[in-house]
Amino acid sequence: MKSQPYFYSHQIERYLIQFTNIFSGFTVKVGLGDREQQISVPVMYGSIDKVVASIAAGNTQNKPVRLPVISAFMTGIELAPELYKGVGQEERSSYLPSGGLLPDDIKVIHRYMPIPYTLKTEVFVFVSNQHQQLEILEQLLILFDPTLLIQTNDSKFDWTKLTYVELTAVSLEETIPAGEQERNIFARLSFEFPVWLSPPAKQKTDFIERIYTRVGLSDDMDPENVLAFFDGTPLDYIKVADAAEIFSQPE
Repeated sequence: MKSQPYFYSHQIERYLIQFTNIFSGFTVKVGLGDREQQISVPVMYGSIDKVVASIAAGNTQNKPVRLPVISAFMTGIELAPELYKGVGQEERSSYLPSGGLLPDDIKVIHRYMPIPYTLKTEVFVFVSNQHQQLEILEQLLILFDPTLLIQTNDSKFDWTKLTYVELTAVSLEETIPAGEQERNIFARLSFEFPVWLSPPAKQKTDFIERIYTRVGLSDDMDPENVLAFFDGTPLDYIKVADAAEIFSQPE
């Protein structure tokens, strides 16, 4: 059995990077009076168990996790048949590279229709008090109405670079561990957004350089008139004497 060629272009990874970047740049106020200042809220990629375990371990030099912090994580991916634009279809786009000359440098890209999926993610906002929780949520929730458009790259040939992120659920949770450990206050936000995974594209130089045509002669057609027409065009033609030769392959 022939093995599949290796292909990996970080498509899901790019979607997750753009998704995580949505939640960067938020700040909260700390301190009172003259000592009041704004601190940034760091963003990390990781599951809730990993973040909670780091917080519970204490804020030390070896485990520098402080509150507030935002964590994003992918929870699932599903096929999205309602987003199919066709199965096995191929699209061809021609372009001239920068500095190229016509017609020798024209390139043609062959691309198969991408496969749609729905990516499911969750975001956790960990805080030290209820005021910080409301402060971050108010900044975050106004971004989604209920969707937010994102772009993964600037390539003019990538037809999957635009998608939208939809906020599907928000819940406020709190865990109280046993013993003298402090409680964990966090908000859970659930998101879904469509993604398209593209098979590898092929680049070829397959523009038409010459056109070959065959002219079949019938009893009610004047051969000289037909050939005179083709002599005035840049087409290459060959003469056939029998109708069966029309469908034969050129030499």
